[in-house]
Amino acid sequence: MTTAPVVTAHRLARRDVFLPSAVIRIAASLGLVNAGIALMVVSESVRTVEARVSTWVLGATFADDSMLTNVAGEPGVGFGMGGEWFSLPVSAGLSGSYLTGAVLVLTGAAVLVPGIRLRSVAILAGIGVSLTFLLVQARLLIIATTWGIHGTQAYQDAVHWTGVALFVIVALVSLACYLIVFPSKRTNP
Repeated sequence: MTTAPVVTAHRLARRDVFLPSAVIRIAASLGLVNAGIALMVVSESVRTVEARVSTWVLGATFADDSMLTNVAGEPGVGFGMGGEWFSLPVSAGLSGSYLTGAVLVLTGAAVLVPGIRLRSVAILAGIGVSLTFLLVQARLLIIATTWGIHGTQAYQDAVHWTGVALFVIVALVSLACYLIVFPSKRTNP
């Protein structure tokens, strides 16, 4: 006598939930990866926005006056300090467009990891993008202020050490997010 396999209600419910969950995860992942790649592709537009914000921040803080400029084809910030005018280009190396794009691409990959809540990944993506934007603005402010007060050699030094500091901060925050979001033990195999 043969018996038909027994399918429990729990198995059916789990199967019904899996497909929509997988589709949502894949769609969210593709959306985040596409947004990250788009930020990298339209880097000049992102740099223009960063230059506009930096113009406002410099004008509101240390500079006597500031304006949006174009420095050798790059969006930039013109600012006056101590009776002199400076033009800070917001080049690809000073911009956060590639870093923000990378944050979104990595977040898109994290969405596909089973066991991680989509809400946690979305919160971390928002924190990552916001933190990157704020750190880039702080970097541009430090570079411009250092250049205006201490001259060209200090400008070169500020570009280098703020880049290292930005990298270290992003690496540490990424490690902390990894430790917070990724479960150390899977409770449901």
